[in-house]
Amino acid sequence: MTLSIIIPAYNREATIADTLESIFRQRGHDLDYEVIVVDDASADRTAAICRHIAAENPQLHVLNGQHAGPGGARNMGLAHARGTYIWFIDSDDFAEEGAFAVLQKEMTQGYDAIAFCSANLIHGEKVRRTSYRDMAGQVVTGSQFLSNIIDCSLLRLKSRFSPAVMTFLFKRDFLLSQQLSMLPYIYHEDLEFTPRVLMAAQKVLVLDDILYLVYPTPGSIVRSINQKKGYDNLTVVRHLYDYVQKDPSEYDRKLYIIMSIAFCNSLEEIWKARAHHEKKYIDDLRTNSMVYRRVLVRSRYGKYLLMALVLRVVPSLLVPLYNRYLKNLRLRH
Repeated sequence: MTLSIIIPAYNREATIADTLESIFRQRGHDLDYEVIVVDDASADRTAAICRHIAAENPQLHVLNGQHAGPGGARNMGLAHARGTYIWFIDSDDFAEEGAFAVLQKEMTQGYDAIAFCSANLIHGEKVRRTSYRDMAGQVVTGSQFLSNIIDCSLLRLKSRFSPAVMTFLFKRDFLLSQQLSMLPYIYHEDLEFTPRVLMAAQKVLVLDDILYLVYPTPGSIVRSINQKKGYDNLTVVRHLYDYVQKDPSEYDRKLYIIMSIAFCNSLEEIWKARAHHEKKYIDDLRTNSMVYRRVLVRSRYGKYLLMALVLRVVPSLLVPLYNRYLKNLRLRH
């Protein structure tokens, strides 16, 4: 089997059928593929809808998850997958028409990963989210790919590095041999997962084709306001920091920039949730201050250096200072 598509789903009765339709209506290919939906203990009809569709589509398999979050559900799907390549798709997004035809041509070369682009669907129009035009068609190491993305992000003054696992195909044997899995029970699990995968990947094919469509679902993880997202981003920082410490000589500035971005995400999410005065959050900043400051300093990026100073002197003021004044400050290294 060539491809396993893994879809974590939680309370997505309104969207899951359309997501699956975007997969089953693919034309111009002869891929041998399977679709694995992991229903993460939904309280609605998500699982029932999937089983109804599976009755007419034998490629579809429905698993019962344990409410372990997107990362835990994806891990379960990976454990059951049989395909040479893995594609993680979200339960409210779509595979672009013709995506299988494009990818089939590339899945015979043994790449560890294939990177491609995505677009937002806004009022029926596709608005490109990412572009790899300067790397299109190249085969690079995952480290080189990350360096290019991070450099471009800083150069163009973008505030986000996109770690979305949905815009990659991963070779299953590569993931298993490197023992690469996602953190369960947290949001933003791919911000912790994708950098580790790319740092281990020796052959990454880069495509500039838009093969994945993101639908702006109200109440989705990305668009919801939830203070847990603030705490989970700090978990991402600590896990990546521990990962880097296993062999500090092997890693360079780009991973510290990614960790710094996750740290900033945390400050934004906790601010939006109006939970920045919570003792638990301030205690986390104080308890792990040394880790967070090392991350910010080693990014060697001007704004992050200033944040490290604030964190050292008055950690309780970092969240409001960042969101009111530092968030849009452009200080280079």
